[in-house]
Amino acid sequence: MISTVTVTLLLTSMLMLALDVRPTGAIIMPIDPNQPCNPPSGNSPTTYILANGNINPPNAPIQKNGDIYTLTGNITIDNVYFHGVVIERNNTIFDGAGYTVHGTGFFWNTGRYDSSPLPSIGICLKGHNITITKTTIEAFRYGISSLSGQAVSNSSIFGNNVTSNYVGIELNQPSTRNDISMNNITNDNFGVWLEYSSSNNTIHHNNFINNWTQAHVFGCSSNAWDDGYPSGGNYWSDYTGADVNGDGIGDTPYIIDAENQDRYPLMHTWPPAPLTVSAIIDINPHTLNLKSKGKGITIRIELPKGCNVNDVDVSSILLNNTMSVKPRSVAIGDDDNDGISDLMVKFDRDDVISYILAHVNLK
Repeated sequence: MISTVTVTLLLTSMLMLALDVRPTGAIIMPIDPNQPCNPPSGNSPTTYILANGNINPPNAPIQKNGDIYTLTGNITIDNVYFHGVVIERNNTIFDGAGYTVHGTGFFWNTGRYDSSPLPSIGICLKGHNITITKTTIEAFRYGISSLSGQAVSNSSIFGNNVTSNYVGIELNQPSTRNDISMNNITNDNFGVWLEYSSSNNTIHHNNFINNWTQAHVFGCSSNAWDDGYPSGGNYWSDYTGADVNGDGIGDTPYIIDAENQDRYPLMHTWPPAPLTVSAIIDINPHTLNLKSKGKGITIRIELPKGCNVNDVDVSSILLNNTMSVKPRSVAIGDDDNDGISDLMVKFDRDDVISYILAHVNLK
């Protein structure tokens, strides 16, 4: 039985600290604009989030928690007449949690003009203030669309994989004040499609990769395709401009049409890869006594000159890839008075002791 143990924290052999540092002529589709999102009657595989908040069918793989609807499994549609998910409720967050809404793939054929009247939408938007995130949508005629005869506004589509659809993301009727950001939009016939005077939408920090047409705009203006400088715009796999000053942003705009351009195209896919650097780590206290009444283990991180501690992703800081930083325990200072800022974080003392006793042979 161990009654009192003093353990010296050796960063190189017992505890390892991991962290990430991050650098700061029109085609008209023959579609009836009044075509509803409701597919033909009968036994429908479509999942509905109804205007009253209910889920239909009730056994669909979606968990509801207030305004948040989270996928708990994949949704697969094997009939071209039906959609994947129809969201009729306003003020809804649809969290795909990494799952996939998968269609038939019937409409996908790179470069082919599709005159089919079948809408076949992966996620169909029929409300306002809707968020779609962390979902893979693939193999539909429209990956995400407001094709319903009504506008969609104040909605956000971010952090999704939209791939192998005829149209990746479509806004129309007209849709305004929507944000499309941080999506991977890949291998679609048309990556993003804006029409019917959709305006005041922002499209930025997306990866447009290997779409037959990266972005198509018909009758639309006043949309922003970047987030200004130095934040930047989107990554376009067919961008051929240069980056002479090496700031990661192309020196010439990416042109979509005469009224739509990405002024600051990204030279690399988003997000940037984490930067690996060597850091000076100071742990306090240097020893742990089980009878001590201390509450936390303080670690001060000093980055090399030229790196900024404000760029550290605090959520990525882990001890032995296990223990996270205590909430509200982060501060920036200069503890050793060397003119270089330190990032101070704290770990729960009891968690550290429990880990050591469970994983380290103290004999």
